[in-house]
Amino acid sequence: MKKIYPDKKVLKADPLVKEVWESKLKQSPKSNKHISYSQLSSFSSCQRQWYLQYVKKLAPYQPSIHATFGTAMHETLQTYLEVLYHDKVKTANEMDLDALLYENMIKAYKSTKAQNSHQHFSNEKELTMFWIDGKHILNYIKKKRRAYFGTKGVYLAGVETLLYQELRPGVKFKGFIDLVFYDARVDRWKIVDIKTSTSGWNQFAKKDDKKIAQILLYKKFFFQNSSTFPLRR
Repeated sequence: MKKIYPDKKVLKADPLVKEVWESKLKQSPKSNKHISYSQLSSFSSCQRQWYLQYVKKLAPYQPSIHATFGTAMHETLQTYLEVLYHDKVKTANEMDLDALLYENMIKAYKSTKAQNSHQHFSNEKELTMFWIDGKHILNYIKKKRRAYFGTKGVYLAGVETLLYQELRPGVKFKGFIDLVFYDARVDRWKIVDIKTSTSGWNQFAKKDDKKIAQILLYKKFFFQNSSTFPLRR
């Protein structure tokens, strides 16, 4: 589906919205080494494990239907929200999200299969089961849309917004914030990290230090990255 970008009216709502949105077009310098949150988390838990996995490469990538579904759900939700905030609510409500999710799942599966030496790692029955679960999730989000994604005075300022923060000379942290919103009514920014899970967003997940640490780190770097967009504190 064609990407929807903010019109001039949205970008003029606040200069910082434009700054954040256009920051995702900037590419990371390839000369610098960078690490992800997954690497930081692994290193803080066990330096030996980090060394074996990321330096010695002794833990090869294992494809899974869960990762495929997560990628497809990310892309589907982000496309829906781009239409919702940058086009019209009516247009977003008329989108066939079920078909879009199916299309994204097939695309993600083919891409991962290619990385896996073109070996299958799932089957039609399992893919269908996950797609049906995804349809229920999307239907719930559309029903509860106003509670989670209000549009009055709120702007979608970023999708996959790049974070590129120096940790020490020559080493940088690289990550992407799934969604960035700006509420002009209260001059407040909100960052959202989409998570898919096999067990739901229960109390255990809500208290998971690693999940909390990731969003807090994103928040810290988002506001520190003044060279990319000079945000108000």
